[in-house]
Amino acid sequence: MALQYEQIYGPGYQGPASEAVFDRLASRLEMSPGVRILDVGSGLGGDAIRLAHKYGAIVTALDAAPDMTRICLERHGSMESEGQVDFATGDVRTSKLLAPGVFNVVWMRDCGMYLPRTDKPNVWQRLHATLRRGGRLLITDYCKGVGTDSLGFSEQSASWYLLTIPEYVEELESAGFSDVLAEDRSADLLDSMREGRDQIARSGTSDLLHWWNQKIASCERGGLKWPVLTATRY
Repeated sequence: MALQYEQIYGPGYQGPASEAVFDRLASRLEMSPGVRILDVGSGLGGDAIRLAHKYGAIVTALDAAPDMTRICLERHGSMESEGQVDFATGDVRTSKLLAPGVFNVVWMRDCGMYLPRTDKPNVWQRLHATLRRGGRLLITDYCKGVGTDSLGFSEQSASWYLLTIPEYVEELESAGFSDVLAEDRSADLLDSMREGRDQIARSGTSDLLHWWNQKIASCERGGLKWPVLTATRY
């Protein structure tokens, strides 16, 4: 499935891969050569490579799936990077790579939704602890609109544990983060999904196209949200 999604979004990506969106996300942070970044749920490595190449960052790319790490390690030798990327397999809930005060930035794209609701507070606390003082957190994720039935589809969302945007902010603040800001960028998600739908339609994958149309419809109704959240550890 990961490689199938990569055919939709482009090399290294299973989700929204626009370089313009990436640049807008990175502009929210202070980047300089040697900045230490933890990329949580790094997948096929698209953002990790961009962060290292564009900013000279030292990136620890952590993913829970061994196959993702294997693919990244196989590919990484052919990718030029001004910084450094270390791909590792591990669960953000337990990985010893999240040692106290190691990273300047935690970068987490579209994977918090897979954490069960009861596990989320512990993960936010671990991310807070692994940041250095003054360190920054950036998260993009799928969220649900306000209202218990607002999502509007269930086939795959049964494996998603979605928060509303206000709930997300509250949980990050409870974990000790300061200056928590949330910006609803669902329009970026819609643009990406509509572009992806055209590619799926050309491929003739009817099951995936049905699922894609459900996600688009839910996003258009406001049931599915895609925020950017930033926060600071003081």
